[in-house]
Amino acid sequence: MYLFYILILTYLYNFQLIEIANVAICALLRSSRIGSIIQYNKWRCLDNDSPKSDPCANQWQGLVCDEYTTDGKIIGLSLPQAGIQGYIPDNIFMLTSLKYLDFSGNQMTGTIPTGIGTLQDLVYLNLGGNKLSGAIPTEIGDLTGMRYMFAQNCNLTGSIPTEIGNMGYLSSLILSSNRLTGKLPVALGGMNTLDMIDVSRNKLSGTVPMSLGALSHLKVLDVSSNKITGTVPASMYGMNNLIVFYVSSGMLGPWPAAVTDDLGTVTISDNGLYKHLVYVPQY
Repeated sequence: MYLFYILILTYLYNFQLIEIANVAICALLRSSRIGSIIQYNKWRCLDNDSPKSDPCANQWQGLVCDEYTTDGKIIGLSLPQAGIQGYIPDNIFMLTSLKYLDFSGNQMTGTIPTGIGTLQDLVYLNLGGNKLSGAIPTEIGDLTGMRYMFAQNCNLTGSIPTEIGNMGYLSSLILSSNRLTGKLPVALGGMNTLDMIDVSRNKLSGTVPMSLGALSHLKVLDVSSNKITGTVPASMYGMNNLIVFYVSSGMLGPWPAAVTDDLGTVTISDNGLYKHLVYVPQY
């Protein structure tokens, strides 16, 4: 009898997960024109937020479902350039098993909701090329398993939150072409798995933190087209994996073995410090 009750409770729990997923997916459908795009023609919901077909069983385009379970668990939303408009629906954060979320190239507006921090399993986040506003929420630091974060060209403002340093497995951090202000967080230096940081074309100020010298796996660092000044921190001299370092005119060097061409590009010879260093003129 005890086993029977366990089975019933498991069934009810799984059923509830499916209902939560259905509500979230239909909320997204209402805020977009996904259903009018031919590759998403299976996206159809009833007035009561119930899909006309099982999204996972019928393989709705853009959904990634866990193939090892039968409970309709959605683990990915891949919806780039899907015509999604309006705010990021809060119901999306009911999909707590999401590992992959790609909303790039849409027309989403509003801020990044603080509910983003509930997606504890998220590994990949791409919000690039939307029309968002406001700051990066501090709750982003709750995504401690994140590996790839793309939020370029989103019109974001405010500073890069220190809490981003909690994302200890992050490999790529792309925040270029926004209106971010303030300084680069010292906490970035504790993110040992980073191999690419691109914060170019913002309004960041201050200097490059000495803590970045601890990023032994970093290959690309782009801080160009900001208001960052000062010199290359001595702590970065041992970064043998650093391939490209983009800076702007506010940084004064010194540039060892520098050769300047007529275009204002400074190339650093391979001297064990930097293999290539590119100077980007400030516009």
